[in-house]
Amino acid sequence: MSLKRLWGVLLGVITGIVPFINTVAAIIMAYKLKKKRWVAIYCIISGVTLGIIVLLNVSAHREKPVRTAFPAAFEKNLQTVAVKQDIMMDSVEMESNLQQVLKNTAAELIEQDPKNKPLLAAAQQGRLTGKAGAAFHQLSQCLYGHYLNKVKATTGKGKYDLTFDMEVLATDHQVEDYIRNFIGEYLTAPHGLTDDIASGLALIGYVIAAVGCISNGANLFAGPARASNSNSAGVAKDTMGQSFNRQPSREPVVSPASFQPPPLPQESTATFIVNVNTSGEEELMQLRGINRILAKTIISERKTGGNFTDINDLKKRMELSSEQVDRIRGYVNFDAPKRGGGRVIEF
Repeated sequence: MSLKRLWGVLLGVITGIVPFINTVAAIIMAYKLKKKRWVAIYCIISGVTLGIIVLLNVSAHREKPVRTAFPAAFEKNLQTVAVKQDIMMDSVEMESNLQQVLKNTAAELIEQDPKNKPLLAAAQQGRLTGKAGAAFHQLSQCLYGHYLNKVKATTGKGKYDLTFDMEVLATDHQVEDYIRNFIGEYLTAPHGLTDDIASGLALIGYVIAAVGCISNGANLFAGPARASNSNSAGVAKDTMGQSFNRQPSREPVVSPASFQPPPLPQESTATFIVNVNTSGEEELMQLRGINRILAKTIISERKTGGNFTDINDLKKRMELSSEQVDRIRGYVNFDAPKRGGGRVIEF
């Protein structure tokens, strides 16, 4: 490679890695090389990229007021939650109630400004997926922990009612962090087909312009005629060399009979059974609906009140709902822990 061609490639790489600038550089290079068709193509890419930048800036400006108003509106709607329960609520019911809080918050912000509807449509309908859904689940688990602490500390009528003490929640910065994390994940995620198409077109335009900068840069200082002659001479030289140096192929040929496809992966059929009388926290938390707080409570009850005899005994002593029992039925046993053998010597 000549020094001029090397400098051209280097210039193409430097200009090609900068978004939008690479399309302008590709237009200039194509014009210098008298590639009229490519000049038109790069001009179209430049116009589309500029339009996408404007669209994304408008979208970000539209999200800014919602990101500011959402936390306060969500916490205000959280204070209106008042669910009366005769039995302890599980984490699934907790998340269902928080979904209603989310819907009420989205509806309130949409009523304040109808322009927020496309942005908050998924929240209003309770359809959360991906990182936003995972962040909302984390928030639900955190608030469920507050509910369990309240149930543990309350006695008498209303023990299992669901309410949120905002003074207590205000002292827990983790709740505020979870709320802001959820809002950040939800409001910065793409919200429809238009955003997906815009992002895809921007990526395609960037790649085409970057490749164009590098390929045109290689011939920018050599000139079109010289580059064309160089390519023609190279093709002729290769053809002549191949005619003298052609060798028979020595690549091994694999017959169809000797080819064996790789084995298919076997589907796992393994199940697990948790012994409620001997398992620790981590093992108990493998059961659906059993979180760390409930696992610790089971172990504490087991130490003070003795081993559980069966699932009905577990339900009664831990005050579990029928739904919670149905989730773990078939995955637990209540074998008593084995005692060490040996002879007892009395003094």
